[in-house]
Amino acid sequence: MVVELSECLFPKETSILAGLEKMGEESEIKSKFWNLTGMRVQSYSHPGLKNRDNSGNKTLLITSNQKQKYIMTFRHNLAYAELEAEVLKRLSKRNNALPKLVNRAGNWLVQEHISGERLTLALATTDREKSYKIICNAISTLINIQNDAQEIGLEKLVKPICINQTWKEEKLIALQSISRVSGLSAPEIDRKKIFKALEIKPLSFVKWDARLGNGMLRENKQTCWFDWEHCGRRAGIDDLVWFLSDEWLNLGTEDELRIINKFINHFKKREVPIPSEQYLRVFGTIHMCGRLSKILELWQGRSSWIDRRKCIMHDLMGVTAQESNRLALKAARWANHDSLTKPLVPWLNNLSAWLNNK
Repeated sequence: MVVELSECLFPKETSILAGLEKMGEESEIKSKFWNLTGMRVQSYSHPGLKNRDNSGNKTLLITSNQKQKYIMTFRHNLAYAELEAEVLKRLSKRNNALPKLVNRAGNWLVQEHISGERLTLALATTDREKSYKIICNAISTLINIQNDAQEIGLEKLVKPICINQTWKEEKLIALQSISRVSGLSAPEIDRKKIFKALEIKPLSFVKWDARLGNGMLRENKQTCWFDWEHCGRRAGIDDLVWFLSDEWLNLGTEDELRIINKFINHFKKREVPIPSEQYLRVFGTIHMCGRLSKILELWQGRSSWIDRRKCIMHDLMGVTAQESNRLALKAARWANHDSLTKPLVPWLNNLSAWLNNK
């Protein structure tokens, strides 16, 4: 009889607890939104999935009782919330490539909702020439944002980010992580010379995580960039590195070179210790290895790939067979451009072959 009772009660209790949790969440969201806007919540959803990470960050698409849409976010780190709010407040006045801030209180922000398609989806469903135009517009908006930030001295108000020795060493730890998962021993590289190549002068305001999922293609075909909590002061070219080395950006060699040649001279050469394209290729290769490391760790934890459409629709990392293989091949192609990273080429090609069997 005890077994029968437990079988009946435990599911019901679980359902009740889930219901109470949802009621608590709804109450908090409605209260926060009212305090920040003076409007009531008609409905809300989680565009990036409810529990996408363990940090407690939340992003909510809210429709108010006035039928207007807003984005409300919770940043687990108060400093991130303060930084994002200040950047949106200052830059969106000059540049509509950022959403406008509505209000902030503590860790919570409400900002303008940008309608359109994420760049990941827009580029996945269009032809080559249209893709090229979208990419050029997206990079141009990042450059324009950097220029506007310089005009108002914003780079002086944000902190230098990711410039210490620990950060550089962590970038190369990714090679060991890939080796552990794949069983492919990483080759020896000249770590000191690579560290030297990554020693930048942080003079420019940068978005930093300028990946496709953080860009929205508006209906007027202009790009708007959101999620500014990780911005800071580094080398301006780093935004180009992040963009071009994203696993969701699938460019042929010819188009990739066209874009690099078009934009490489828009960034301050004195910020990097080596020629700009060399820095782009070296840092880009290392950055792509970091992305591959995270992808493989997630794949190993799940013992399977994530559905590709789900990744695109919910802005998830490209934990897919297609994106991981493409990224390994792109990293190999970039590594082949410089003697510092050339030893990685056979290893990355072998990684691509290994991924093809997974």
